[in-house]
Amino acid sequence: MFTQEMREELEEQNIKLSAIQFYVSKKIVLQRIETTTTVSNDSAVVDQTRETVIEQIIIKKKAPGICVNTFAKELEIKFEERDSCSLKFVQTEYGDKIIYRIGAQKWVNDVGSVPYDGKEFHIRPKSFFWQPESNKATLKIKRKYYNKFKISRRKVKGLKVQNAK
Repeated sequence: MFTQEMREELEEQNIKLSAIQFYVSKKIVLQRIETTTTVSNDSAVVDQTRETVIEQIIIKKKAPGICVNTFAKELEIKFEERDSCSLKFVQTEYGDKIIYRIGAQKWVNDVGSVPYDGKEFHIRPKSFFWQPESNKATLKIKRKYYNKFKISRRKVKGLKVQNAK
């Protein structure tokens, strides 16, 4: 998981977060439901039609993203090229660490409202209809660890006692 401590280490080394490849920890499903009702009068009969359109945007687990904006306690990450298609990840306590979890403008019963592509979408917890726990997605980065050792070695011949007279 990408932590606040990692962010501070990178910033101390003057490494811009826009140069780091981010990944998402879980599949994120953004969903938007739009219902319209039309009423018409034909042949003295009232016809009422209700149409429901479900729009989903799926960001797969481990999808690569880039940081396009940084704030004190959040990062804005893009997973596609389109304008206004970014998600905010906010600082969240996780044990003794501070991680970056998907953020929303408003949360009601673990359902978050998220602006995306100029529309309002929702992210939800795991349930019968929702397989991923989109509301718990966090940021990750790939890290390589190296242990470097430096050995200094010299040979000593030793000392002999000189003949004293």
